[in-house]
Amino acid sequence: MAESDAAADRARTVGVSLPETVIEQIKGRIGGKRDFSRYVREAVEHRIRMENLEAYLADHERTHGPIPEEAVRAAEREMFGHAGTAQDAA
Repeated sequence: MAESDAAADRARTVGVSLPETVIEQIKGRIGGKRDFSRYVREAVEHRIRMENLEAYLADHERTHGPIPEEAVRAAEREMFGHAGTAQDAA
């Protein structure tokens, strides 16, 4: 990794306001303060990946048309073990 990449990827402390109920739910799932930061960081990184995926799929559909339903079902089976939706798996 280049030195500028390493500097850009260094962690910084930022303030984030969260509802008390969310804080308590996170604390119920983690071990300590560093774990809290890691939990929030991973959640944000996941959200960014999902938004990037949505943008990629929208661009793909603009270029190539809608994704065939059978391809969507095959992807759901691979990801979730059945032909449901992400909400079904939750």
